[in-house]
Amino acid sequence: MTASKQEQYIELALDEEYYAIRIQDVQEIIRMQPITAIPGSPAHVKGVICLRGEVVSVIGLRELFGMPAKLPSKDTRIVMVKHAETFVGVIVDRIHKVTVYNSIQVPPQGKAGGPSGCLTGIGLGDDRMAGLLNTEQLWLTPS
Repeated sequence: MTASKQEQYIELALDEEYYAIRIQDVQEIIRMQPITAIPGSPAHVKGVICLRGEVVSVIGLRELFGMPAKLPSKDTRIVMVKHAETFVGVIVDRIHKVTVYNSIQVPPQGKAGGPSGCLTGIGLGDDRMAGLLNTEQLWLTPS
């Protein structure tokens, strides 16, 4: 399928793998900060942070996709994405750019596309492909 309207995406990276989130689903992008762990939670649920007086759950995209954990760097960010009536933080290695895609293809089935339902498509740009993340499904995916 081709992109009918030029939706903008925030393109982010985990090592050399690229993913993207629709810009309208992003509340803000913040620097990494201390996270309070929640005992007994899945590995990809990193814990909670307090953001302007609100408690926000934070997940690690690396762990969700089965990648080894990595210490945060100066480029590590938490992308605050809409989830129901609140927001969820998603930890990423770095933000790459704001972009539009020339076309959007159907995502691969099964584990090749990450946990089931996490990708809504594959964005094809001038210089790379990126998995388009289904932000609602990210939070619901078990480890």
